[in-house]
Amino acid sequence: RDFTKEELDTLRGDIPSRKPQIPQLIHLMLETGLRVNECCGLRVSDVVLSADTPYLTVQKNPFRPLKTAGSKRFIPLVGVALEATTEAVAGKGAEEWLFDSYIDGNKQNTKNTAASAAINKRLKAVLGDNAATCHSFRHTFNTRLRNVECPKDLRDELGGWASSVSG
Repeated sequence: RDFTKEELDTLRGDIPSRKPQIPQLIHLMLETGLRVNECCGLRVSDVVLSADTPYLTVQKNPFRPLKTAGSKRFIPLVGVALEATTEAVAGKGAEEWLFDSYIDGNKQNTKNTAASAAINKRLKAVLGDNAATCHSFRHTFNTRLRNVECPKDLRDELGGWASSVSG
């Protein structure tokens, strides 16, 4: 199910967590529609904060393949997604991964299952036992774009379902 407007408003606020990556991932997925695995596999170099419109480059890397060819894309960063990404990048220094606690260097892949479980646990703690899951951010993102009459081809591209402009 989609998140309600009230739930999104709650999630845009402060989300207490022992791990700062969890609220950062929630805020990033909420405003971008990224898949959990796409978030976990972001490199610091995938983030461009200095552009007029800050953005992420979602691209294949050795630790995270993309689900489809259309999944390669540029995603503008706005609102809490921009704040969360800026916070995640701050102080990274020479670290390669934006969310390094969800990277398994030995197996050379992401820990997206662990991230998904942690995010869903936090969503339930904040919104209650009937909370939608982190995958619902993608559907809600698409619904929100449709509700403001964003063209279907652009919605599909932003969600990584098709590639036409940025691929």
